Amino acid sequence: MQFALSPIATPTPHDQIAASIANPVFGRVFTDHMATVRWTSALGWHDAKIEPRRPFQIDPACAVLHYAQEIFEGMKAYRGEDNSVSLFRPFENARRFRASAERMAMAELPEAIFVGAVESLVKIDRDWVPVVTAACISGLLCLQRRLFSVCAPRANTCSA
Repeated sequence: MQFALSPIATPTPHDQIAASIANPVFGRVFTDHMATVRWTSALGWHDAKIEPRRPFQIDPACAVLHYAQEIFEGMKAYRGEDNSVSLFRPFENARRFRASAERMAMAELPEAIFVGAVESLVKIDRDWVPVVTAACISGLLCLQRRLFSVCAPRANTCSA
């Protein structure tokens, strides 16, 4: 599945990224983009996008607000000495995400789409991946049957 790319018009300046990465507050500092993939019974998973992170518009009567289901799967991206960015075991995270959806009787997201979303998101927001620390990738699958992924810088949890 290809992800349509809609880069943010005004990316966060590098000095602000550096300040956010220097002392990240988990759950309060996020990168510029998010991944979305829609699901319908007629088309299955479709309409994959990487787009600017933004609030959702949602009807107050939406069932997800009343009968919420969600799946959280966190993972890390690391910057190597050669400035490359690597994901830590993305297919393991994808398998757990799919298995969780199956247990909750939700639409199962194929592992290749999960990994494609994470890779596409990390690629466009690679400036947010610190040299020594990690970026945390989280996926949320809700009753609206969409995959939402956002990135948040995170302090290094590994000791040398």
